Amino acid sequence: MGIDETVLQNIHARHSFVAAEIMWNMRFVDIIFRSPDGKRVVDYTRFHEVKPVE
Repeated sequence: MGIDETVLQNIHARHSFVAAEIMWNMRFVDIIFRSPDGKRVVDYTRFHEVKPVE
């Protein structure tokens, strides 16, 4: 659920998955980190990457 800031209306979205789409024992990689100058950076290029649960 979210809010459309243009018309200030609630937006709802829904998605379902079939069993073959579920990746068991995996997790999304971290996409937020600190750059060398100390700023926080979000790397959206890795948004869908997963790795095994450790």
